[in-house]
Amino acid sequence: MKKIVLFLGLGLLYVSAFAQQGASTVAPVDTIIRLGGKKLAVDVLNVSATDVTYRVPGETQTRTIERKQIEKIRYKSGNLDIFNKPVLQMINDNQWEAVLVTEKKDDVDGLFEYGIVEASSTSDARSPKAARRSATIRLQKKAANMGANIILITKAEAVGGFGEIPGYNMMGIAYGFEKPSEEVQKKLQEAQEKEKKKR
Repeated sequence: MKKIVLFLGLGLLYVSAFAQQGASTVAPVDTIIRLGGKKLAVDVLNVSATDVTYRVPGETQTRTIERKQIEKIRYKSGNLDIFNKPVLQMINDNQWEAVLVTEKKDDVDGLFEYGIVEASSTSDARSPKAARRSATIRLQKKAANMGANIILITKAEAVGGFGEIPGYNMMGIAYGFEKPSEEVQKKLQEAQEKEKKKR
């Protein structure tokens, strides 16, 4: 009986040691953290003034990503390179507060287009500033419902003259860090077809 217990104990030690050895042979990788928080476990091959070239472990194909799309790279050596400040504070991908509103075309360069969003301020705005804020929030909520991260403003105008309730109309193009889902693409096609029929 003692021999059986000893044999089982030695067997477990051997299996445990083999498992630890297997785990330690996994090669460490570099981590590219994109703007928006998505992480890519890769081997970074080259960092130039404009791009980062990398390879996904197990693949032979090299890929390139623009530096302006990267927040930081955490190397397997433990070093950290910070390229850009986060474009937005990720509260939750679907919360409107996380959607950035910009008028700079460079901020959306290289991102995926989700479609046009339009919004007007609520009728209870007491000042032009409050009207703009109301329209902006409505725009952010529409973009968040599409799964977008950034809105490039293409039109913003105040309405209502002296003695009238101030209003604000805004229009923009929603963009995201990821390719839009099939559902979003379908909605975009339907919206484009409706627009063509109006013309």
